[in-house]
Amino acid sequence: MHIVDTTQHTWDLIVPNTRGGDIYRKMIRGAEGVREVDYDIRIELFSGGEETYKSIRHRHDFEQLRFAVSGRMDLGFDVLEEGDVGYFPANAYYGPQTCADALILIAQNKLERAEVTLRQALAIDPHDPDANETLATLLGQTGRPIEAEAHV
Repeated sequence: MHIVDTTQHTWDLIVPNTRGGDIYRKMIRGAEGVREVDYDIRIELFSGGEETYKSIRHRHDFEQLRFAVSGRMDLGFDVLEEGDVGYFPANAYYGPQTCADALILIAQNKLERAEVTLRQALAIDPHDPDANETLATLLGQTGRPIEAEAHV
């Protein structure tokens, strides 16, 4: 078990940010001495006003899990509202995206040779029709789960 007191960490401005807007980050946990799997867990603070974060429609070669602690994140296909969990499989397109005045917890896992996904690590059956609800319950939230569609 690993407990991190994030109040003891400073907010680091993400520079450069090619997508615009100010985003501040507190790293919670990252891969330590592991070459097969690269992961990190972080909390990000998105500024508002003229510094609103915007991105084009895009995808990543890794999966992400996002929990909206406060505020909202427009994902293009849906909106992650406070208390919602979003699951983004590797290669799932989303966006265009905007996010302002929000605090988002992000866990991501980049698979190279390992066969473990965030869902597998949490022992969630991907064929279970209630998988999103199970994922949300494990994260201890009551918002609605959101899942991007994977397009390989």
